[in-house]
Amino acid sequence: MIASAKPAAVQSKPSREPLTRTDRRPTQFSQNRGQLSVPIFAIAMILIGAFEQYVVDQPYYAKVLWEIGLIGAGFPVVWRTAQGVFRGKFAADVVAS
Repeated sequence: MIASAKPAAVQSKPSREPLTRTDRRPTQFSQNRGQLSVPIFAIAMILIGAFEQYVVDQPYYAKVLWEIGLIGAGFPVVWRTAQGVFRGKFAADVVAS
């Protein structure tokens, strides 16, 4: 009886060609890029307000800039907290918000 010889499974070797942009896995920085915009915005508003306060000597405009920064940077946190509360997920952010 002759056994039928089946070819062994051929494993493909990884290609040595460079990865294209669509083949690359996202890095942690690119995944968190949107999360960095709020702190960068807050720091920028603090620095611009400090410049207005101490260099230009316009305390009214400095306070306006600081309030815009507070509202702009705080709104996403409060929004995510409110969404979590409506989903039944309570965290320490509820007290902070």
